[in-house]
Amino acid sequence: MKQIPCVLFSAWQRALLILVLLLSLSSVAFAQFVEIEQKLEELDNIESNIDFIARTIESADNDSALIGARSKLLDLETRIDDVVNPVEEKLTTLTAQLEALGAAPAEGETEKPQIAEDRAEAKEEQQQLRIVTTRAQELDQKINAAYEEVAQLRRQIFTNSLSQRSPITIELLTNISGDSVTTFSRLQAKLRTWWNVKVAPNPLPFGLVLAFFAILLAGGVVLTRRATSYLSLNATRLNALIYPFVTTIVPAGLLALALALGYWAMDFAGLFTVDLRAFVRTLFIVVFGLSFALRLSYAMFAPDNADLRLVPFSSFAAARVHTLVSSLAVVHALDYLARHMGQLVNAPLAFTIGNSFLASILIALILLALARVRDKREDDVSRSLPVWVRIPLLLASIAIIVAAVAGYIGLARFMAQQLVVTGTILVTTFLGYLLSHEVGKPGVLAPTRLGQWVQQRFKIEESDLDQYALFASIAFFGLILLAAAPCAAMVF
Repeated sequence: MKQIPCVLFSAWQRALLILVLLLSLSSVAFAQFVEIEQKLEELDNIESNIDFIARTIESADNDSALIGARSKLLDLETRIDDVVNPVEEKLTTLTAQLEALGAAPAEGETEKPQIAEDRAEAKEEQQQLRIVTTRAQELDQKINAAYEEVAQLRRQIFTNSLSQRSPITIELLTNISGDSVTTFSRLQAKLRTWWNVKVAPNPLPFGLVLAFFAILLAGGVVLTRRATSYLSLNATRLNALIYPFVTTIVPAGLLALALALGYWAMDFAGLFTVDLRAFVRTLFIVVFGLSFALRLSYAMFAPDNADLRLVPFSSFAAARVHTLVSSLAVVHALDYLARHMGQLVNAPLAFTIGNSFLASILIALILLALARVRDKREDDVSRSLPVWVRIPLLLASIAIIVAAVAGYIGLARFMAQQLVVTGTILVTTFLGYLLSHEVGKPGVLAPTRLGQWVQQRFKIEESDLDQYALFASIAFFGLILLAAAPCAAMVF
């Protein structure tokens, strides 16, 4: 009878011990649950701050506000790391614990209950902690998107704001070199991905587009050579004025047709990605503009054909001026293309600043070289450019260099762009005026093959032909103005 109370006492102790263990486990699980909830609340608070900063970025209109927003994003990134780092350390510990416990037994096999219980607890805790890391990754993506928005807006402000100043420092020059390498690496990776995904599986459409390009470009070359040989047979003032239009507009028109149809074919064949479509369109515009400028320069100065040259230069001076003017067009085209390439790969701002600074300085140096062009000493033709041309070139080049070195790179780039693009438009318009003026003169069109054909076909007198030629010249110059005015307006 005395043993019964002892047995009851032992049973009561075991029940109490089990209850204590259950309470301790419950308290641990509850504490862990509370800790995870606290971390998720902290991440929710960080997300609210990110959304507020994103709205601030959208309404920002100056570079200082964007820099401040970027600084706040960096602080939030640090807060996310403070929340996630302990969780990741705990996940590493749990992963090592699960590896030590081994894989779950196959169906039909058994293992110790304690091992199964430890594995289940570790997996459950691991799953709960991954909720925190997944949430943190989502916030990291939102912060990265905000960084990209800040970079894009800063590039736009730098490009569009003429009063924006970016001091040229040693630190900036160092960042430019490193960011340039990063930008081209991103472009190379993007183009490699495009080639592997879009072109390599089915290269036939891409090959057909290239073949079509080659045929139209070959046609432009053939037409240009034939026009040059024909106009050189009778080197009149009218032929010299027709020569730039025939050798520039006709090949440029064929190139524009090739680029437009090629772009349509590539789009129809599905060779574009979403972000690459705009860049290819910009690339085609640059190719067309550069080709037009180079052909216009060659036709204007005619370094290999003195009979069709419109300016009173020797062949030596004409060749030098053509080389320098072509260099201006190439530098501006590469600057424009690099700016859009930066948008494609989300290049750092330092790359955009460095690209514009280099382009502005190169254009200024080319303008200085243009102002110093002289004929050979043994030539009796004009020894140098007229003063009314040389002085503005010197002043423009000095102004561009001063603005770039002072940090007003947007202003320097704008001035350089106006000299190159607006200069090309004005030269083309002036050539149109000269041609229309020459055609409208009495007795100019009648001796030509076109004039003789019109007289024979419509049975008209030479005086009537001169009247029609005058009307045609006025209409032609009107068309030139209609084409030039929108182009000049787009530049501004």
